[in-house]
Amino acid sequence: MEKGHLDNERLFASNWGLVTSKLYDRAFLEAQHARFDEDVTMCEDFLFNVGLYAEAERILILPQFVGYHYYMNAASLVQDKKSWSDGNRLIKFCRGYKKILETGLSHGFNMNSTIGELSVPIAMNMIDNPGLTMEQRLTIRDLLGPFIEMSYRITPNKIYPEKKANDFYQIPRSVIMHPERFADPSAAEGHAFVTPMKSVGSVRSEVLQQILEKNAGTDIGRRYDFMNIWTVDAYRAKVPLMSYEDYRPWIRLTTRTGESEIFTSEHIIAYYVDHDEDGNRMLLPCTRSLLERFVALYDGLLDGHDTFLDMESLPTDVSFNDQATLDTLSGLMLSEYHAKIYQRKRHEGTRLTAPETLLFPGEVVDTVYARLLFALRERDVDQIVALSAWELLSQLEELERCWPDLCDDIERGQIGEASGLPEKYREELASELRPDPERAAELRAVFSRGFDEPVLPKVWPRLARVVACGSGDYTIFADHLPLYTGTVPCTNGPFLLSVGILGEAAEGFNEYELAADGCFCEFLRRRDGAALPAEETEPGHVYEPVLTTSSGLYRYRTGALVYITRREGERIFFRPLTRLERGVALEGGGLLHGAHLYEPLKVLEREHGLRLTDCAFWGEDGKAVIMPEVSGHKGETEKARTQDREALGRELRALLQKELGDSTRMPEVELVFGVPGSHRALRDLQSQGGTVASDNIYPTHYVSSEAVRDFFRARVLK
Repeated sequence: MEKGHLDNERLFASNWGLVTSKLYDRAFLEAQHARFDEDVTMCEDFLFNVGLYAEAERILILPQFVGYHYYMNAASLVQDKKSWSDGNRLIKFCRGYKKILETGLSHGFNMNSTIGELSVPIAMNMIDNPGLTMEQRLTIRDLLGPFIEMSYRITPNKIYPEKKANDFYQIPRSVIMHPERFADPSAAEGHAFVTPMKSVGSVRSEVLQQILEKNAGTDIGRRYDFMNIWTVDAYRAKVPLMSYEDYRPWIRLTTRTGESEIFTSEHIIAYYVDHDEDGNRMLLPCTRSLLERFVALYDGLLDGHDTFLDMESLPTDVSFNDQATLDTLSGLMLSEYHAKIYQRKRHEGTRLTAPETLLFPGEVVDTVYARLLFALRERDVDQIVALSAWELLSQLEELERCWPDLCDDIERGQIGEASGLPEKYREELASELRPDPERAAELRAVFSRGFDEPVLPKVWPRLARVVACGSGDYTIFADHLPLYTGTVPCTNGPFLLSVGILGEAAEGFNEYELAADGCFCEFLRRRDGAALPAEETEPGHVYEPVLTTSSGLYRYRTGALVYITRREGERIFFRPLTRLERGVALEGGGLLHGAHLYEPLKVLEREHGLRLTDCAFWGEDGKAVIMPEVSGHKGETEKARTQDREALGRELRALLQKELGDSTRMPEVELVFGVPGSHRALRDLQSQGGTVASDNIYPTHYVSSEAVRDFFRARVLK
């Protein structure tokens, strides 16, 4: 057997731990510095062997039993009955057993039969040894109980006939887990025998167990032996961290040949489109169970509300050989919600401002104008739900530019050329409209007074909340929403990564509460690369979430970064930062991320009376080039022109150094201002060609591409 492809059942057959039944390569033992652990006084050869199993490149198991001569030493611990009657020595044996089992599990081995091999003799001694005190019996339960709890009944075979298999399962549970049954009844007084077992960090979560059992028969499940993984430690030891590049050939196989059950036993109903930081398209699998979890979140948000829903679908006729379709994540959610839930709930008080023809256009078009028009027609909108503050702010800036045309179209019951939509599609949408001069007059009266004061509470008097992601890369946009929303509460929506749900909104835009619904979540600590369960994360540290999902992604690196802000008992709160490895390299290690810029830029805005709507930055000639975009409001461009940019650059550098701390050194800052609309122009450019929906484009803050740098350099405010 080769390393990485070991046969667990054959390796850990009866008496596997005996060194006397094996031949070892001496050079291998010396290279491993193999030694017996002197603290393990019983079955020490089990510990010796399990460590070597994990390191051996090849293991040969002979096809038949050869046999050996064994000298029975009556003075040995195994044969000495006095050793087994001494309660303290029995506890020492159990401490050694605990070490054997923990070591095997940490290397990803299935130790089920070994739990029985080690615990049954202990249990039989507890029955026959009335001299054991209750305290000693409880200590034995605490040492071996967690492993007994995780064990399961062995399927009878030649090595473990039915009686032995049953004994291995039942005896430890009946005796070790219930120490009061075979002790002096008077010794049990005052002990709480129903005290719950200590939680064992190595036992896999219920969600992980369900995912692995469900997908054990897939190609990946067989490759990594999901059937014999039954602890988190074993899962980590056997299954490597993976990225999209690991999945790309498998997804190519499923989409091109129609192969199924490669990485998930569920039928893949669709692939949703995402893009890496270099703009390369990624197709991520979506199963029915995953989509239902996404849709349930949005059903909870929309239920009973009149909603201006700022989401769109990516229209495409693409279908793959495995019968899956193609869309964005928001498009898939929208399609499922509209088909399965909205058609029923629209008659029960749940309403969306956009008609079906607008939610699902027949081609990729910019529907911002049309979505605004249909929303403005409705007086009773009580909430706005958008994927991000960036999306919503773009809509509101469009409103500020186009309100005269929007009011004219509402008055006439049409969608004019100002929408930029194809004539045929405008005619299709116009069939959903009726002239409404009264509503148009109301809106003109609001907008004609200007946008110096928040307009949305006047446009929609019942507006009670705005839901949109406003953390991480979207922070700079969330800060400007109150210019339009006023005192209307704004909060994050659910924190959706491209592969699963990670968090639910806490208060405002500040943070999320961890709620990895339907996923098994680990956190890769950025400081040292350690993969930790959620309960071992610490406030004040940065992590990359690693998810295992029902759609067939295992230990999948999300590429996102989150900062753990606080803990309240078992509740964990975090703040998104940015995408992985997007930043300027700093002297002393680490990166300058977009998240570092937001607070210093707010200080500059406040101190110098500026209004900045976005920001791009990159490294160049040993400097950090930082390019805030100036607002298009009257007078803002001229105000920015008159600033001493060198002095502002020095001020910003000092603020960033304070933000970063003393462990790294902030390079010199070249501060330039971008002309209004620079980022929107880039977004429009990225969405050209009809293959990318606008909600599948992310804010460009850190610029890694030379072409995009040239784009921004050409838009520096002179």
